[in-house]
Amino acid sequence: MKDLKAKLHQYRAYLASSPLHPTSRRQYGSHATTFIEWVMNTPELSDDNLHSVDKAKRAAACYVQYLCQERELKAGSVNSIISSLTHFFRGTYGIDLSLERLEEPPTKPKSLSLPEQTLLLNMLYRENSARDTALILLFLMAGLRTSECANLDTTDLDLTNAMLKLTHKQPRFVPI
Repeated sequence: MKDLKAKLHQYRAYLASSPLHPTSRRQYGSHATTFIEWVMNTPELSDDNLHSVDKAKRAAACYVQYLCQERELKAGSVNSIISSLTHFFRGTYGIDLSLERLEEPPTKPKSLSLPEQTLLLNMLYRENSARDTALILLFLMAGLRTSECANLDTTDLDLTNAMLKLTHKQPRFVPI
């Protein structure tokens, strides 16, 4: 167990010098701490030192199973933890776990109901902001994503053909 705590301390030092964003460093550190505590409290794993690839993979696979079945975490949350564990083992043990990420079910876009849309537009008209009204109308009427609106440029607007060129993952054209 002392070995695991020492490795966690070593990982925290590794994280401190990592080029990761501070939020990612905190999240990775938190995930690694929770994982190590889980290993130390799991009788069939607590004596393992995790130095071999097989033991590391076994512990990580058992942890992922625990997260899915007992904690009932969603695939996206588990995948975030898998990324953290991969980083932990690479940085601390020099082991590449190559854990498979879970398949995430596609999410349906959230949309406002008609009464919610009406309320939003009434609020906008009272504010009398042409910019905000234009953006909200693009969201509502053209089905733009937030990232697409944020990346809009005047060169994306084709007034001759009444089209808007959007570049999210793949370019698409939306009538306006």
